[in-house]
Amino acid sequence: MDLSKQFDSGVVAGAYFAKTDLSAEEFGEGSFTKGVYVSIPFDLFTIKPSANRAVIAWTPLTRDGGQMLARKYHLYRVTEARDPKAEFTPAQ
Repeated sequence: MDLSKQFDSGVVAGAYFAKTDLSAEEFGEGSFTKGVYVSIPFDLFTIKPSANRAVIAWTPLTRDGGQMLARKYHLYRVTEARDPKAEFTPAQ
């Protein structure tokens, strides 16, 4: 669930939460994640038009199995070449 408000300036402020279907007994501490964010268009700071935005987000670190990690590289893509059962296709 994502609740947000876009202002006339283009700034978007919002909050979100996600509930996984695993119980605390099955997975451990969390089956719930939440966070808040603000998205600011670069147009507010530059003379030239821009479609880019600055995003400031805060998500508390919990032990929820359904929580996405904000990382540049996804662990699976980085390590899948070392999996003997995976079909290897060279990068193009």
